Amino acid sequence: MEVIATAHLEYWDGESLSGGSERLEIIVKFKEAGKFLKTKIVHSLASTARMRSGYASYQNYKEYIKEVEKYLDDPYLVKKEAEYLILKHFADKYSDEKKVDKKNNIHKRIKDVGKLEIKVKID
Repeated sequence: MEVIATAHLEYWDGESLSGGSERLEIIVKFKEAGKFLKTKIVHSLASTARMRSGYASYQNYKEYIKEVEKYLDDPYLVKKEAEYLILKHFADKYSDEKKVDKKNNIHKRIKDVGKLEIKVKID
C-alpha cells in the first residue's frame, strides 16, 4: 500500500491563552482508503514544556532552540519523522483491529458453545 502525504511544520510561540509553552509541531495529512476525510496527525517535535517536566529533555532554553534548529536545518529529518508517524498510525490501527477481531471471535465462540445441560447425581 502506498500513501501520499503532506507534512509541514508549525511553531507556537507560547503566547496563546491555552498553551503556555513554545513548541515546534509537525502536521501530517493523508487520505486513507475508504475514509471520506483526510487523516491528520499532529506531533510535537520540540517543546519548552519538556524543560519543566520531570523527564526534562532540555536543561535550558538554548538546548531547546538547538533542537528546533536541527529540524529547520535538515528537511530530511522532518520527512523521516512524518514517515515514522504514518507507519505508527497504521501499526496502531492494525493492532486495534486485531483486538476487535479477537473480541468478536470470543463472542462468536461463546454463542457456538451455547447453553450446556449438566446432570449431576448426588448420593
